[in-house]
Amino acid sequence: MSTIDRRTMLFTGGVGVIGTSVLGTSPAQAWDIARLGSATLRPGDRGWYVRMLQWALNKVGNVPTHVTLDSVYGTTTTRAVREFQSRQGLLVDGIAGPSTKRRLDALLDAHYGDGDGGGGSGTRYRSRGVNLRSGPGMSHGVVGWLAAGEVVTGTRLSSGWVKIGSRGYAWHTYLVPVGDGAPDPTPGYLPPVTWIPSPGSGLPIKQGWTGTRVKLVLRQLGIDQGPLMHRMTTSAVQAVQRFQRSRGLAADGIVGLKTWTALGLSRSTYSLDGWRTQPALGLSATRSQRVEQMIAFARSQQGADYTWGGAGPYRYGYDCSGLVLQSMYSAGANPTPITVRRHASPGHRTSRALYDHPQLPRFALSQRRRGDLVWYTNASGWIQHVAIYLGNGYVVDSMYSVKVRRDSSRLHGFYRKGTVSRVFG
Repeated sequence: MSTIDRRTMLFTGGVGVIGTSVLGTSPAQAWDIARLGSATLRPGDRGWYVRMLQWALNKVGNVPTHVTLDSVYGTTTTRAVREFQSRQGLLVDGIAGPSTKRRLDALLDAHYGDGDGGGGSGTRYRSRGVNLRSGPGMSHGVVGWLAAGEVVTGTRLSSGWVKIGSRGYAWHTYLVPVGDGAPDPTPGYLPPVTWIPSPGSGLPIKQGWTGTRVKLVLRQLGIDQGPLMHRMTTSAVQAVQRFQRSRGLAADGIVGLKTWTALGLSRSTYSLDGWRTQPALGLSATRSQRVEQMIAFARSQQGADYTWGGAGPYRYGYDCSGLVLQSMYSAGANPTPITVRRHASPGHRTSRALYDHPQLPRFALSQRRRGDLVWYTNASGWIQHVAIYLGNGYVVDSMYSVKVRRDSSRLHGFYRKGTVSRVFG
């Protein structure tokens, strides 16, 4: 990740305060989503990234409080975060924001030997499912595959690539360090749930937002962005300001509840950004039952319009990952910290977040099974689309509308990846 200044200080019993200088950090290296994720973690949060935070505090936090790896950001985790922040000279608020997580990540790198180009020799990693390349870079060809859960020994380079002996090179975010007597943070599958909690709803709509509410605003303003775009662009914000001035409202370009109702939209639809379907199965349901429920929900939405950033319900439409997210909910899978509200937020790409989720293990395309998530990229290799595999060469997805389609190596102009993600193990 980063090259840590040699003023880094190691104390007996753990890693202490690191030096203030962090040199040579590139954007790709500055954030390790395989460890602590990109979102701020707060008391009350749950999920895999909370568990990784707990593991990191125990491993390198050098705090008196030992945290149970229960994936719940409760009182004990909050106390440990505050202790860590105090020891590191950070703002003591008990919230694992960017500064706290970057400091923990740097200490993990120091512990595992990342640094001046050699990396940690002989570090054991557990794969989340990743291609092996012939050299340390995306320009090198794919020479193999590390299956999800496979344990390998490798050396991490300062570039962020890990050399797996003579087998090839893998990018570090898809490899989780294990061993040294620490609790093994092995990613498993998402645990089944019977309730999807509310992520909150009714947030003011600002520039950059997408989704079902934005689609309704654009329609009321007479703005046609085409069938595949529903976004609060600069011109859309300016149109909102003109409308607000015409109604004697504060012309801030933000669609709050007053502007919403002035547009002739009902109060009840203002909370669409928090809509989510609830699981249809109990905790004792089998893998097969969950797969079939996920597919049944997706197929029941056939004919729904495409809405960029949309996550339903049927009347208001879905984009590809919004359909997948609600289908997972229906089957009792909740891929936190992804939520329907975050799905529509500026700059968030749920398809990429799902692809990177540590509890959605990846497998080779040749091993795909009914219910797996199939991924598609642009020419540069960035995830752009996702579909649910039905078997026999068919998928269900949302593009222009929700529909069952014949899968192929090119779909909607995108390129199918050689890997799939599995929701249920």
